Order: sequence, then structure tokens, then C-alpha cells
Amino acid sequence: MMVQLLQADMVKAWEQVEMTNGAHARFILLKDIFKERLRKAHKAHQASHIVEMQEKRDQSLLIYLL
Repeated sequence: MMVQLLQADMVKAWEQVEMTNGAHARFILLKDIFKERLRKAHKAHQASHIVEMQEKRDQSLLIYLL
């Protein structure tokens, strides 16, 4: 789910699955992904890439709601 919906790094996502025995993602990983998506959304907004900005913003909102 993290890889498909949030476009998380596959290696980091797999490490989280192994660390938590498949139970859930740790908040520290979601926090890192959240910050990265917000930065990318801001850069896309500055470069007038509206579609990319909206995509990254939506991913950030999904992470926030988790």
C-alpha cells in the first residue's frame, strides 16, 4: 500500500514490514515521506507544474490522515 499509494521507496517499505512483523508502518517513516512530499509539492508549485503539485499534495494528505 505504501509503495502504490504513497510512492514510498520499496526498500524502506520492506524494511518497515520486517521490523514490525507486517503490522504497520512506523510513524518516523511516514514523517519522512510526508516531509519529502511537501517539499516536492512546493517545488512543483514554484515551477508551475500544477498536476505534479496536486499529486504530491494529495499524497501528503493521505499520509497525514494515516
